[in-house]
Amino acid sequence: MQIPKTYIILLNYKSWKDTIECLESVLKLQGDSFQIILVDNSPTNESIDNIISWANGKIENIKTDFPELVYPLEKKPIEYVLASEKNAEEAVFEDKKLIIIKSNENNGFSAGNNVGLRYVLNVSNSSGKVWLLNNDTVVSKNTLSKLLETSESNSKYGIIGAKLIEYDNPKIIQSIGGKYNPWIGKISIVGNGDSVNKKYSKEVTFDYPIGASMFLDIDFVRKVGLMDEQYFLYFEEYDWVLRGKRNGYEMCFCPEAEVYHKGGGSSGGKTSKLSDFYGIRSKILFTKKFFPLLTPILYLSFLFFLFNRIKRKQYDRIFMLFKLIKNPNSYFNGTDNK
Repeated sequence: MQIPKTYIILLNYKSWKDTIECLESVLKLQGDSFQIILVDNSPTNESIDNIISWANGKIENIKTDFPELVYPLEKKPIEYVLASEKNAEEAVFEDKKLIIIKSNENNGFSAGNNVGLRYVLNVSNSSGKVWLLNNDTVVSKNTLSKLLETSESNSKYGIIGAKLIEYDNPKIIQSIGGKYNPWIGKISIVGNGDSVNKKYSKEVTFDYPIGASMFLDIDFVRKVGLMDEQYFLYFEEYDWVLRGKRNGYEMCFCPEAEVYHKGGGSSGGKTSKLSDFYGIRSKILFTKKFFPLLTPILYLSFLFFLFNRIKRKQYDRIFMLFKLIKNPNSYFNGTDNK
């Protein structure tokens, strides 16, 4: 049986050291029927310049907690092509293992991944797979083959999640998925803190996979559409899952697919102002889109947010909250991201 080609999309934002560590582990995946599409959302060319230096063999000292998955380093040079976002929408680079696309601007997680997805839709006439993978990850060598096996077992599987393991503590699970209670606006991370040896079944016990690793069939993207770019950060996964269900797709979890994830790099951590801003913003936009009647109840739930931020003496978050309630389509422009 012919193995479907997988397009692995990585999104980089000013974190090229994480990216080249991830790339080294990805290049060691079992099988060779995959192509890497690296989208750079950074404001300068620093990341691209260093990634190209790595591809040409000029960077050999890669810091990693997983030398067994990163070393020995891949033979260099690695064939790559560098394209602008506009050129990538019109070109085909099937003979290159690595495609680097410089996005026009940073419009968030969804928009960055959509740059890669548009390229995939342009070049893939036949069926294939897409793996959206965070750049701050390291993957086990059999992760792709396990995801492929699960995907091929049922054509109704839309998005397949993976077991995310704490990079800094690989004995602990970071997440297997997320749950969301729209009545109280509460997000729960399933599996967090469990032993890595805990056995899970493929039966879905959560609402959505975590966006650090999402595996899907290209036909899913064609039928359901690209990721919704209104969120910028957070809730993109659940939005995609619910839209997929409307098109007859199911969500699935692949417990054998192991991804070691650092997490928090793009948002500055769970308590950062940027994280608070987009957490509230996306929650409001998501609720208005899928559970509009619950919007007033969501606003009441923000009382807990106010209490916690006052307790932390983060008084600027109070003004931020009311600003977002008034206009949830606004974007973060604060200089203090603490």
